Amino acid sequence: MIKPCENGYLSLKMSWPSLAHKEFDELIRSRGVWLFGAVLLIGYYLSLNPSATVVKAAVGSNVTIGAFQGPVGFLVPIAAFVLSYRSIIGERESGSIKFVAGMPQSRSVVVLGKALGRWAALSVCVFGVFVVGAVIGATRYGLFSPLKLLLFFLASALYVLVNVSIATALSAATVRSRRALATLVACYFLLVLFWSGTVSGQIYTLLTGVDVPAYNPPASTGLFLWRRLSPISSYYVLTNAILGIANADALYNFVVIQLAPTQSINHTFVVRQVFDRPVPFYLAKWFSMVILAAWVVGSLFLGAVRFERADLASGPANSRSKIQTWIGGRFEWLPSMNVLRTARQRLGIPRSVPDQSRSHGSEHSSVDNGRRERFTRWLPLARKELAATLRYRSLWVFAVLLLVGAYLTSTPPEYAVAALGGDVSIAAFQIPIWLFLPFIAAIVSYRSLSAEQESGSIKFVAGMPQSRGDVIVAKIVGRTAAVGVFVLGSMCVFILVRTSTYGFVSPVTFVLFAFVSLCYIAVNISLATGISAAMNRSVRAATAVFGYLIVLNPYLWRLVALLISRRFSSTPVAPAGGEPPPNDILFLLRRISPFDSYTTLTNTVLGIANSDEAYFTVLRGFQPDSTPGYIVGEIFMPPIPFYLSEWFPLLIFLGWTLVSVVGGYVAFQRRDLG
Repeated sequence: MIKPCENGYLSLKMSWPSLAHKEFDELIRSRGVWLFGAVLLIGYYLSLNPSATVVKAAVGSNVTIGAFQGPVGFLVPIAAFVLSYRSIIGERESGSIKFVAGMPQSRSVVVLGKALGRWAALSVCVFGVFVVGAVIGATRYGLFSPLKLLLFFLASALYVLVNVSIATALSAATVRSRRALATLVACYFLLVLFWSGTVSGQIYTLLTGVDVPAYNPPASTGLFLWRRLSPISSYYVLTNAILGIANADALYNFVVIQLAPTQSINHTFVVRQVFDRPVPFYLAKWFSMVILAAWVVGSLFLGAVRFERADLASGPANSRSKIQTWIGGRFEWLPSMNVLRTARQRLGIPRSVPDQSRSHGSEHSSVDNGRRERFTRWLPLARKELAATLRYRSLWVFAVLLLVGAYLTSTPPEYAVAALGGDVSIAAFQIPIWLFLPFIAAIVSYRSLSAEQESGSIKFVAGMPQSRGDVIVAKIVGRTAAVGVFVLGSMCVFILVRTSTYGFVSPVTFVLFAFVSLCYIAVNISLATGISAAMNRSVRAATAVFGYLIVLNPYLWRLVALLISRRFSSTPVAPAGGEPPPNDILFLLRRISPFDSYTTLTNTVLGIANSDEAYFTVLRGFQPDSTPGYIVGEIFMPPIPFYLSEWFPLLIFLGWTLVSVVGGYVAFQRRDLG
């Protein structure tokens, strides 16, 4: 067994333990791992104080252990995907993976070694967070069960291995890093966010014809097993068993509240509350370990098989050449620009005929042309970015997700249809765009400049007439236009199809909704491009981009806004009777996130109310026997502060865009591209 060479390439023979050790050493020194540890610790601290007394009474001091469940469940997949998606495809794109073809060991060893090495590094980080979190929790709630903490960590380590295996397998199976990342983002939405709540129920209804209501689900073993096929659901089942909670695939505090005597409905799929008979073995608590192990083995096996069959000598450019050949074969009848230029020169045709009347005494026109050229010289680059981005397959996947999301949310309650009429077809896009767009913007833009800095092709910028600021602006404009084409196209197709159901939409509402959506696109493209300009490595850019998506995501940002408002405001923020307090700092902090600014603006366009919540949530708050949510007009007495007005989020959008562009420009301007 020979150790890795000094140049970073693998030696002639290396076993998987040596490769795993090499991957562990590289990843454990990276900033991304410890940034993930810091975010995980913050998430743990925010989850450490359950609001319900019944939760503290049920688990006692083991609240310290249970607080790890939610942060690990949601954050580990993001960290594993971001830190592992280029583990193999990155070397394949750079060309260094070609050395694998000449090694005596199989390529499966490479897949296994990289997966285990990165799993070990992430597990060490998670272990450190567990130690620090346990100390914090013990000082607040007293001593807990050390055995349960150890078992909880082992279950979490298995969950880390599942997600690292999925990312490594996709990295081995794909030919481009952008495609691998886009697939992993789709996996996160499908398996982590939507599987147990939406996707599994929709598929079950499609296959059986039986509806799955939000409350009191049917006693179907197939439905319960279908929900647990997601890694996060199996992780919840396993960790709930360690905590001594009921057999359920939801967060432990939700399950405890569900089991309280005052609850009369079941919405957390607790097995003992649904089934009055013994359940099959595949619904037992221990079977969740089998599901998690199957994810590990299946992912690595499929990734290794695909990697064994890959042609490493041709490189990733082969797929791009197929596209270029396809395009060239269909447009080869057109004369090339070189042919036209040669013909013009032989015939003596001038490039342009000067206007003598304007050439004599037009110093002012030349000055005007110079100014115009200075402000429009980024346009050719923007057109190039637009044409290149429109070819991304990830945008087609994004369009499909938008249509599917709009379809799933296009059957609102009757009071929503009565309030919006035909504009329900427009409102159906609020949540899909709000949720999916920031991630697709990150995918198409996080390598817009960092990849060129990595490869060295950015050096050509120094010899171009455009400035570095022009390059940043061109990339933002071109990619914003490309994403906007898919968003507007999806909306038009869906609205045309649903017109027969809900009637015609208001043209004014459609135009304003499209304008707000384009602003939302520009903000997210600017954030990702600014970060890409400031980073000289794609891995760092991906970590930073998805880091801000985690922090600004409403699920986490609203908790952060709550904590900040508690510290800096004298108005109590604990809701009384479920109604939010008139705390202007809390309302403003929530809207600083581009996510909530978008929902505020689209609710205004739809004519609903001044609120940052989803449109159907706002309309439900106006119904009898309902408590209004974060609706400014219902919570605050006039006069309302200007920073809580309906259109103030446009200034927030502008602020995010300027900060991103200026920050990226300053960092990009200072970098030595030579």
